[in-house]
Amino acid sequence: MKPFDANCPAQATGKASELGWSVATPSRLELKSGNDLRLVKTGMSVSSVNGEWLRQAARKNILVDALGVLKFEKDEGLVRAVADSDSVFELPLRPLLHAFGRRRAQLLSAYSKFYVLCQKRGAKVAFTSQAQTDFDVKSPREAVAIWQQMGLKREQAAHVMKNEVRFG
Repeated sequence: MKPFDANCPAQATGKASELGWSVATPSRLELKSGNDLRLVKTGMSVSSVNGEWLRQAARKNILVDALGVLKFEKDEGLVRAVADSDSVFELPLRPLLHAFGRRRAQLLSAYSKFYVLCQKRGAKVAFTSQAQTDFDVKSPREAVAIWQQMGLKREQAAHVMKNEVRFG
């Protein structure tokens, strides 16, 4: 089975395919108010700075990008909401690629804690690139190396990258 990028925007799918990825290109929605919850549809990639809105949105079987939530790596309520639904957390690579120095170290630590919490609570996790350019697309081997820096074993990283996310 090919590695799977559950959120590869259209502008980067050619490069991703060239590097051996199978990709999905879901619609993206950023929840900016509680009213935006009515716009959430199954299969979307949804982000927000508000954990409660993401908990409510998770009922719709979506990709959940929790990075905007303050202390997302400790939000047990959000992780439980995703674990109790058919939604899946995104672990996007792009923020790691564009962070430097201390910020990258903090993000790697947060990702690691978050992954452990998701495993403990039974929440599904999938790799996403959220690539905006061809330069944001990394080969599967490079992605595994990055996830290993997060603390995942090679087998765990390969497993996360092969989680095909299908809704509907």
